[in-house]
Amino acid sequence: QLVIFAIGLLVLASGLLLLPLGWLARLIFKKNHPHRKPPFIANLMPWLVVLIGALLTLFMGGILGSALSAAFREELTFLSGVSRDMLAVFVLPVICVPLALLIVWGVAAGWRSGAWGLGRKLYRGLLAVAALACMTVLALWNMLLTPLL
Repeated sequence: QLVIFAIGLLVLASGLLLLPLGWLARLIFKKNHPHRKPPFIANLMPWLVVLIGALLTLFMGGILGSALSAAFREELTFLSGVSRDMLAVFVLPVICVPLALLIVWGVAAGWRSGAWGLGRKLYRGLLAVAALACMTVLALWNMLLTPLL
């Protein structure tokens, strides 16, 4: 499960590089279809990918940082639970759930609009699968509803 989460997070992080490069290539080579405009949610989707990637990276960094900090202090409390100070870290996956659903909606809208080429459809579809895979792993780890419990 950790490997699936890590691969999903790497795919989402690839959006930080590939999405701006795609925008730049379309700008330079004028590959947009002026008569086919994707819906607003499809245009918003790259920003959502960047946001969910950043939030999931912060979440994993917070978890790992807390565990390492406890280990260096030779505390075993992390094995039985985390302190209330970690609540802000555990809110991040809760925020990511609607973002992942919006990404899927954006990809579906982009596919239906006919404004995306095959490469964009496949890559953005992969981003949606990666977002859902990360959310599924967090659900399996019981980390999606932690702040609400």
